[in-house]
Amino acid sequence: MLEQTRFEAGSDFVPPPKGYELLSLQAGLEIPLYKTKKQTVPLIIGMQINNLLNTTYRDYLNKFRYYSDEMGRNFILQLKTTF
Repeated sequence: MLEQTRFEAGSDFVPPPKGYELLSLQAGLEIPLYKTKKQTVPLIIGMQINNLLNTTYRDYLNKFRYYSDEMGRNFILQLKTTF
């Protein structure tokens, strides 16, 4: 866990936020849909979970840090194919 330590005192509205650690998971699966003359066309399914432990944190480089926390737990589902 790292914190921003290189700043001039009194140069910002508030001191830098505390350090934080995030845990994320990502998994995917590729299923062949059908074959063409040149290739097999796959269906790609993906799942991603960011900030799995729902950690409350503020990023030093984000201007919203003065009044808002970063996004909490986030789920992303992906379905991809070529045609």
